[in-house]
Amino acid sequence: MSLLGALRTVLWGVLVLWNGLFIVVFVIGSETSARPSLTLMVAASLAQTVGYTQTGLASVYADAHDGHITASGQIYDKAKLTTAHKTLPYGTKVKVTNPKNNKSVILLVNDRGPVQGGRILDISPAAASRLGFRGLGVHEVTLEVVEVGSGKTTKSADH
Repeated sequence: MSLLGALRTVLWGVLVLWNGLFIVVFVIGSETSARPSLTLMVAASLAQTVGYTQTGLASVYADAHDGHITASGQIYDKAKLTTAHKTLPYGTKVKVTNPKNNKSVILLVNDRGPVQGGRILDISPAAASRLGFRGLGVHEVTLEVVEVGSGKTTKSADH
């Protein structure tokens, strides 16, 4: 079948936004088809599902950021258990683990970052302390999404 012929068989398509996931549904068939076949294409970020894991480097926010407004609208507080991630929705809770000592902490995504390449998270000094990290720097971590946020938050980082 030619490309033009294939395009003629597409009867309709729907783009659905459900819980932060983009789902594209196409019904494929032809005018002579008695029963159209259904093709489901999911164009979604797996990073937005509970249980998603990622391993990489995390940097610790510098004290100079304390009191500044985060990308989510919250005021950054270095004493709170918060983190920045490039794509996870604001309000998402992630379990971050230090693989060297197996210490873990639940952090709230309330900012975008890190801006430095090769890093997956910026974490607050409070989070770094609970993970057993000493001072500023870059540390290996594993994150696991435990609750997907709404993407719209200006709620307090207390949890």
